[in-house]
Amino acid sequence: KEVVSYEFPRPNIGIHRFVFVLFKQKQRHVIDISPNIPSRDKFNTRKFAIEYDLGLP
Repeated sequence: KEVVSYEFPRPNIGIHRFVFVLFKQKQRHVIDISPNIPSRDKFNTRKFAIEYDLGLP
């Protein structure tokens, strides 16, 4: 199930690093990311994991 659609790196120049982090959910969550994350460059994985009780990756 797609939660967030792919966005190209901006600006589209040079080499970019992609990091994939997987978590096993303890319970089913409805994740509403639109109002919480105004920009991908400000995304905080630890804060997201704590907010949704995801535990360790």
